[in-house]
Amino acid sequence: MKRIVLLAAMTALAACEGGFSIPDFRGSGGDDRGTFRPDPVASDPVELPAPLVAKERLVAAIEANGCVFSTATATAILSTAAVGTDELGGLMTELEAEGRIVSEGSDALRIVSPTCTA
Repeated sequence: MKRIVLLAAMTALAACEGGFSIPDFRGSGGDDRGTFRPDPVASDPVELPAPLVAKERLVAAIEANGCVFSTATATAILSTAAVGTDELGGLMTELEAEGRIVSEGSDALRIVSPTCTA
């Protein structure tokens, strides 16, 4: 019996000798083409600008809407600046105290900035 098993094993090895090869997975990096590809190097982190506070968002929205805050532009300015009517009074008071907003007529305010002049 030992001879039959040994003969069968030798025959199987002889048959596989020419067409059987063990793949070399060293350095493949998981790539099926067999070439080494190093992991990509992370770039330096990109520093994001600081988010604008409500007052600066309001100033930017007024500048974008013709530099004047009035009943005609109020809805567009408040939605662009993401400022609620409850915050508006305090922000306008701060801007007036800083000299960054002036009256224009009886129902409008003009922003004073490098983009908009009084």
